[in-house]
Amino acid sequence: MSRSAAPAPRPADHDDGPPDSSRFQHLDGGAVRRSASELQSRISSRFPDRSLWEVCGEVVALVDEVNAGSGISRRRVRLARLLSRVGMVAVVLFLGGAVALAAAELASSPDAVGPVDLLPLIETIINDLVFGGIAVFFLFTVPERMERARVLRILHRLRSLAHVIDMHQLTKVPERLERSSRRTAASG
Repeated sequence: MSRSAAPAPRPADHDDGPPDSSRFQHLDGGAVRRSASELQSRISSRFPDRSLWEVCGEVVALVDEVNAGSGISRRRVRLARLLSRVGMVAVVLFLGGAVALAAAELASSPDAVGPVDLLPLIETIINDLVFGGIAVFFLFTVPERMERARVLRILHRLRSLAHVIDMHQLTKVPERLERSSRRTAASG
């Protein structure tokens, strides 16, 4: 029995993103739309009695929606980003004000508070800072989660269309095997 060598460890500064010089990691929205539109016209001319060309029309509409990127969801994400930033500022100001008031109270009468009396104050300040940090983190990630949900909805629609297209493919006979298939000008 031979063992395969363990993979070389990744460098600590390695990220999983595409290299900066790679032009194949992003899709050109215009090119995708042109391809989908051309495919729709080819399907429509070759199979006019089937509804597959309508499905392809929905793919074109979905590509247009993604390319536009200015739907109601985008506006909601921008509004959520603005509101979350305002909320983060409010949380930071509130916590900063509370800590400043506690420090001012302590500075005004340092002899009245002993070391044992400081423990609950320090615990309260630490709790407030921790929960404030959690609130700021939550507010910071709200727009990102909304954007992720929007992208997942689009992906779900695209996968549904892919399943419909796949179901259409189940009933097709390759044209090489079918003697009565017709060639059109759009079939290329």
